[in-house]
Amino acid sequence: MASTLVSATDLIESALTSLGVYSVGEDLSAADAQLGLRRLNAMMSSWAIQPLTIPVVSREVFDITANDGEYTIGSGANFNTIRPTSIQYAAILLNASTPAVEVPVAVLTEQAWQSIAIKEQTSTQFTAIFYEPTFTTSGWGTINLWPIPTTAENDLVLYFQQPLTEFTNLTTEYQIPPGYEEALSYNLAVRLAAPFGRKLADDVRMLAVQSRAQIKRQNTPIVDAGNDMASISSASWGYNINTDQTRSN
Repeated sequence: MASTLVSATDLIESALTSLGVYSVGEDLSAADAQLGLRRLNAMMSSWAIQPLTIPVVSREVFDITANDGEYTIGSGANFNTIRPTSIQYAAILLNASTPAVEVPVAVLTEQAWQSIAIKEQTSTQFTAIFYEPTFTTSGWGTINLWPIPTTAENDLVLYFQQPLTEFTNLTTEYQIPPGYEEALSYNLAVRLAAPFGRKLADDVRMLAVQSRAQIKRQNTPIVDAGNDMASISSASWGYNINTDQTRSN
């Protein structure tokens, strides 16, 4: 399924039409459009911290500097990207190999980071990172590498959830994944009902809940199934590919 191009105005008009505030084809007033934009972006901000409303896990590679273990991350920061809410996975990219080899490193909890007695310890390669989801005036978080790498030869690889961006204005069109237009429109209607003095119809409420549930199901990650190998005895059962027989006691 293809993604959809929508603007904030498209979603606000759809939401207010569902509430009966406007008729189809009727132009929004400037004041109503601005209120709708504020409520839409507030909803987008809320969805950005809910893992199952975030559609993408992004893999990004960052250059590091020798003898530097602390980097800001966010728009315009040392690592110029979106500010992650959390880091799902991290790795060191060993560029001396051809092709480069990606080796997992630990993503430390706050408690584990606090327990490191010598945070200024150095090494040619870092083996762990600690992410501080700080929120400075610039909106940046902080990535700490440990040990502090003494060479810039390798790169840092981060995997983190990438939420939909907020709408910068009413007219710019954004690509959104399948299913999101309906979810955004009906859930925005829920948030606009009270400001516009409208009672939320049961069908609009139901569609808001159902459409949001659908994108959450779509975004539920697939995980590897685990096996308790201790409970499996090859002596008691097994499948023989040569005889096409299953052995059991």
